[in-house]
Amino acid sequence: MPSSIETPIDLTDLRAQLEQELDTTKTIATLYVSWFTFFLTVNYVALGWFTSTMVKGDLNDPIHLYAMTGNFVVQLVLGMAASLICRKWALGSEGNSKAILSRVKELTPPEAHVLTFRRGHFATFMSQVYILCTAAMGFLVITWFVMALHATEHGRNPHASGSQTPAVHSLKGPDGTVGPK
Repeated sequence: MPSSIETPIDLTDLRAQLEQELDTTKTIATLYVSWFTFFLTVNYVALGWFTSTMVKGDLNDPIHLYAMTGNFVVQLVLGMAASLICRKWALGSEGNSKAILSRVKELTPPEAHVLTFRRGHFATFMSQVYILCTAAMGFLVITWFVMALHATEHGRNPHASGSQTPAVHSLKGPDGTVGPK
């Protein structure tokens, strides 16, 4: 029969594990937020270019339109998947931190519980951030689809409602020029 003698656990080791868990969570969160900021900036710049090209009427080739839209939609869906993976990891990290903290509580008297619970709260906060970022990317997927549908309709009927900015259309004179003569 195996011995029921437990190996003594050093509190210093538990604290080091807890700090390692927090450091890893912070590193992943920092990298994610940096990537997300860059990724959304690229998407908004591309949407701006796409909109200006569509309003000017320079977007006539549906193959390029669908290729570009498809590219951004696929990247956004992959980004959403990565966000959900990061969230799952953050929740696991929170569980690990809580398990370490409970083990520390078991090994120390109540007056010695000086570790704070901010470690678990940070992972909880980041798991919520990952969900919000996923929602933002979902909104961009919908926006890309709407823009592609609008551009497709615009390409089929260049005189369709909304194909030109009303302010520019109303400024044109009888000879088609804009501005004073």
